[in-house]
Amino acid sequence: MEIRPKSPDFPESPWEKYVIQYETDGSEHPHSPWEVHDANNPLVPWKRPHIDPSTRNKLLSAVTGLQEKSLRNQVPCPILH
Repeated sequence: MEIRPKSPDFPESPWEKYVIQYETDGSEHPHSPWEVHDANNPLVPWKRPHIDPSTRNKLLSAVTGLQEKSLRNQVPCPILH
């Protein structure tokens, strides 16, 4: 694994900062830290990312409200569907 910034303009950005070389074919692919998991380390269990139902419902409600206001031209930056 090699650590290098995706862009010299944003050297501290975590996006695609970790370059992983795959054993299967030798190819290299950039990854963000939340995509990387050491499968050989049982001390660091991997949990699938998720949003709890309460937070999900709040987010969906907020987006629905913004869409409705956008349709009525009540927001300065319309949301496209």
